[in-house]
Amino acid sequence: MSKFPDDVLSDIFTFYGENIFSEPGGHRFWWHTLALVCWKWNDVIRSSPNHFLGDLRLGSDSSVRFLMDISYGGGDSVASLLRRWPLSTLHLHYDLIQPPRSSEDEDNVLVLLQHLERVCSLYLRAPLSTWRSIAAEASDPPISCTSIERINLDTGDRTTGLVLPGTFLAGTSPRLREFTMIGVFPPSLPYLLRSPVYLTSFVLDGIPDSSYLPPDTLLAYLGAMPQLQYLNVGFLSSIPHLRRGGKATAPGPPTSNRVVLSRLGQFYFRGVCAYLEALVTRLDTPRVYDICLTFFHQLSYALPSLSAFLSRTKRFGFDGVRINLYAQGAIISATPVTSRPSGQTFFIRIPCDHLDFQVASVAHVCGALRPNFTKMEDLFIKYHQNQLPVEWSGGVEPALWSEVLAQFHGMKTLWISSALISEVTQAIRSGAQQLLEKMPKLAWTIVEVYRDDASIAADCLSDLLTEIRQSGGPVIDVYRLFSDEWNTRKRPQR
Repeated sequence: MSKFPDDVLSDIFTFYGENIFSEPGGHRFWWHTLALVCWKWNDVIRSSPNHFLGDLRLGSDSSVRFLMDISYGGGDSVASLLRRWPLSTLHLHYDLIQPPRSSEDEDNVLVLLQHLERVCSLYLRAPLSTWRSIAAEASDPPISCTSIERINLDTGDRTTGLVLPGTFLAGTSPRLREFTMIGVFPPSLPYLLRSPVYLTSFVLDGIPDSSYLPPDTLLAYLGAMPQLQYLNVGFLSSIPHLRRGGKATAPGPPTSNRVVLSRLGQFYFRGVCAYLEALVTRLDTPRVYDICLTFFHQLSYALPSLSAFLSRTKRFGFDGVRINLYAQGAIISATPVTSRPSGQTFFIRIPCDHLDFQVASVAHVCGALRPNFTKMEDLFIKYHQNQLPVEWSGGVEPALWSEVLAQFHGMKTLWISSALISEVTQAIRSGAQQLLEKMPKLAWTIVEVYRDDASIAADCLSDLLTEIRQSGGPVIDVYRLFSDEWNTRKRPQR
């Protein structure tokens, strides 16, 4: 083999690679083995990369790192590799937060970002210090991004945002298919999304307070994304909305200029409810199956447009609602009547760390979405531990609990976790007649108990409902369910 000229060896290697790679289980980087045979074969591989690599993949698990390790003189630099293979497409995948990582990675990233015209996919997860270095090195004039198909930029931090220079990624990207920005925001967004007809995933999460994105502008972008399947929009805080006094986010009258995303399956949002209202007023997503919303804590929640949006999406008529209370906030989740096997498909999270705020927020949100809960038969109310903190016990006015329960007119079964039995019992006792009139179909109250628990609270609830029955009220049975059986959610039979 040593007598064969380089061009003949190259043809032999190419023929070998095409057959190996085409077989089931064939390894994409088959040329690694050939490059280790001898220096001559190594030279052939490295001198004709387009025959073997096709593209350059740089990052912590990079095929190019292998070539750098076997090169003469202890390894080529990234700049040297770019000069050696000027026609190869670049795929960049760097995580500068998660170890292991090289001390040279940040320098390599700064070099590679000067060649965006060759980049097909860009994944970069880096701390804010690295992003500031990138911002300082951004080229002017901007570099064309006409080949890029995937962009994923992440600071690893959803509490602090950074606005990138206007020249970073400022070129048009007609082939863009996936776009993710977490913790960073590019002023060049209008250039990147000039013709996003192939975009299937669009994520703007952790939008900095200084880079407010009006809902009309976002809708204009979405209207040009007919292939979109995944949408995630999140703000860092409510500050940009509050500075505008709500004017920019207040929903206007219905308009014929609607945006229809016929392929959208997943929709995520974090911000104030007024912004979401402005967004969904003109948005239709007939195939969406996963909606996850996080609202910043507010004193009230007006959601008529969200309710109408859910009604337009036929699958969202709910048969069960779950209210989960945690130390950090409340979560309202619901399962549509025609649910998918993947589990919960409608999810609202409200971060706040006081139980009375949580219950008041839940009452407002459930009241706003009451038209969507007409088919709901099961209501689950649960605290994530078996008892409330001492400082939370009795801290919620019974009227607030009553307001939550009264939103579910068609409820047949009320499931209560052990930590909240006393709270709910007090709410029913304080206005039993008026409350039960608002829940005429309620027949069962299922309470969670622990096997080593005397369940005094459950006895109190049972005694109260017995008193209501004896005084001519409705028949509502109490059924005790051990905590390890709670997840079975099997309704008892009379």
